[in-house]
Amino acid sequence: MKKHRSMIRVCMLAAALGGAAAANAQSAQVPAPGTGGSLPTLSAIRNEIHELYQLSSASLMRVDVQQSSAGVLTPALREEFDRWMKDLPSEPPAFNRSRGDGPGGRDGQGRDRGGMGGGRGGRPDGMGGPRGGGGGGGPMGPGGLNWNLVRAFLSDRADKADSAGRTDEAATLRGMAVSVSLYRNGFQGEVSAVLLTKDGYAMLPVGLLRAAHQENSTITATLPDGSKVPAKFVGTNLISGYTIIKLEKWQGIKPAAIAMQNIAPGDLLLFITAGQGQSGLLVAPGKPGAVSVDRLAVPAEERSGTFLFDVSGDMAAFVSGGSWNGGRQAFSSERLKREFNYILREHKDIEQRALGVTYKPLLPADATKIEAVLAGRRAVQVTKIQEKTLAANSGLKPDDLLLSIDGRPIGDFVAPDGKMPLPELIHLQADLATRKGTLPLGIIRGDKEQTIDVPLD
Repeated sequence: MKKHRSMIRVCMLAAALGGAAAANAQSAQVPAPGTGGSLPTLSAIRNEIHELYQLSSASLMRVDVQQSSAGVLTPALREEFDRWMKDLPSEPPAFNRSRGDGPGGRDGQGRDRGGMGGGRGGRPDGMGGPRGGGGGGGPMGPGGLNWNLVRAFLSDRADKADSAGRTDEAATLRGMAVSVSLYRNGFQGEVSAVLLTKDGYAMLPVGLLRAAHQENSTITATLPDGSKVPAKFVGTNLISGYTIIKLEKWQGIKPAAIAMQNIAPGDLLLFITAGQGQSGLLVAPGKPGAVSVDRLAVPAEERSGTFLFDVSGDMAAFVSGGSWNGGRQAFSSERLKREFNYILREHKDIEQRALGVTYKPLLPADATKIEAVLAGRRAVQVTKIQEKTLAANSGLKPDDLLLSIDGRPIGDFVAPDGKMPLPELIHLQADLATRKGTLPLGIIRGDKEQTIDVPLD
């Protein structure tokens, strides 16, 4: 371990040399600044990096996923869906109404859930407000079904079940609609997975739908010896974009050790992307005063998830896939362990745990009255606390001004207009699903600033 930690300073030197200088210095001993000593040769540095790559990649395997969108619907629902499609007007009404899988809707467990809010008025916060609409048009899922049409159909069926008093059926259908909404871009193909345990549990950096893998799941892993073995779906986090699978066999693959500590700014990391297998070294960034890292830009031209390993070869984090490198969430080793244990223990997927707070922008006139307390900070005004949610037991009240959530400014979660929630809020609520203890909320009540601790247990 000490050997690999020493690689931090030598890799910095290697990066600084580059090009012809590096080529001419393959066997040169480079003096260490201010010491009179010498650092390893660049050939030694290359060997160190190669050794770290071999150590880290020993836990990886390629996994092929074939997933049909038809698997989301039961045979009876598929027949109803086909009839529903035939009766659709040229522009389905479900696409243009403030209805669907957004905040205020209920999931399969009967809890308030925030959806992706693809339609007009849709909001992805889970903190109240109009439900997200079905979205217009949209991507085709594997098997030829349009995910947005499937979602609109399920929401429509849920409405009818509600009207007929079949509340349990309606809750199940809305839970399915939420899952389809989160999954909407779909996935099938080959990607790398990392083995996490000695008994064959692995992490696939793709969010898969449980409904599509309950029966006849087609997930196949390729082992180092070339043999192909089936794997079973265990649980998923559609929001964070990963799935836990169970391999039938896993000979020749070494389980990855999950790092004991979270990534800190300045840590040297080896990244390996799950799609094309691109790899390289990066230094963890950090804002001034930050003690941990929750977002990383991986210098690789692909949208798949990425595994990050520390200089000891332990898995330090997982970075979610996405269309924008700088917006990818970095999930710490602590959170990975927590969510992995939850999925195995509870046999459930990771879902959002809504705060249950409805809010509105703080009017300029009201902000002026408490300008001294705000001190230039942003805030939103609480308008309602939803029953049977986290905030219901927190002591938070309507008209409180919300300054921060979990020690982070409200601007990290709500857009500058004070209305539109940001994706960061969805990730936080997914994290709350398995967290214990309390969630601190910074508020202003009257003209006094205070902190309220929301119980999570």
